Amino acid sequence: MTSTAGRYHGSGRHAGARRLWYACTVDARFTLDLAVAFGSTFARRRKRGPLHPAWDLRYEALVEAMRRTRTRLEGRSIEEQRRIWDRVNLPSALFRKLRVSESKIAGVHCHTLVPPGARGIDPALLYFHGGAWSFGSFKSHGSLVARLALASGAPVVFPSYRLAPEHPFPAAMDDAAAVYEHLAARHERVVLGGDSAGGGIAAALCVRARDERLPTPAGALLLSPFLDHTNWSEHPERSRTDWVTAAWGKRFAEGYLRTADLRHPHASPQHADLRGLPPMLVQVGDAEILYDQSVAFAERARAAGVEVELDVGAAMVHSYHAFADVLPACVAPVERAARFVRRMLDRAPRADRRAAAASAP
Repeated sequence: MTSTAGRYHGSGRHAGARRLWYACTVDARFTLDLAVAFGSTFARRRKRGPLHPAWDLRYEALVEAMRRTRTRLEGRSIEEQRRIWDRVNLPSALFRKLRVSESKIAGVHCHTLVPPGARGIDPALLYFHGGAWSFGSFKSHGSLVARLALASGAPVVFPSYRLAPEHPFPAAMDDAAAVYEHLAARHERVVLGGDSAGGGIAAALCVRARDERLPTPAGALLLSPFLDHTNWSEHPERSRTDWVTAAWGKRFAEGYLRTADLRHPHASPQHADLRGLPPMLVQVGDAEILYDQSVAFAERARAAGVEVELDVGAAMVHSYHAFADVLPACVAPVERAARFVRRMLDRAPRADRRAAAASAP
């Protein structure tokens, strides 16, 4: 198990603050949330100290701004929530270094990012975005996947899978499986990846690929993954520090699952038979509410004979990888994730993966 440690400050005196402010001017109301968060966080820290001993003012204010944004969006229509979350993002210069194209793959709209020196037919990362199964898009997650593409040197395929509540389970899984099956027939190796709800989709797709005798993915990259619909318990300290809450997640989960079995292995991979799954990297913050889920899943997978690396981000909150453009401390975890992707893509030949799928239960 590796750990991200240290205090969260920028490389220059004001560089991180400038990047953070620029990132947040995309949505005017989020800028206001951030300004209020800086003021209230500064006052609270002077009176009672930091919310977490490892957090500096900038990190704590960003977490507070995310919490305020989440709170003010509660009760609004899903369409409005999608529009606003899509605007809370950083217009990234990283895209200028990539070839970005859009196409339909197995009927699903996808973006493909190809870094310098790579070809679209090379071994690839298939990445599923987070967003509580109900929002998220290339607008909200494009910068993160661009960073993964550049750091790994591998093409990234980013599907816009169908969202709940209009399209409940298993619509997202069906889209994910269709795109994967298409890619697996054309690429020598494919790593699955995702964050939050998308991390759960990636993990569940490993199970589904095994069950349906598809080629075994070369690996699975799970970033702050959601893995268990039966476990909404919150650790008191982590519920105090994280910007998301179990109650918030559970509301969206109900719209996603509706009447489906909470323990269905393609919805809650924590309850699946995990034998025969590919190597996994699970990255989770120890200040986020999904920490216990990730640790429990990693332990079960390891007990089932799966090669698992658990990478815990010290004092990191949910989906901290998305902050890499504005918080330098979040860059290293993304780079480690990219190295895992590269290592897995360079590792297992197709024949070995088919044999693993055939030998699984």
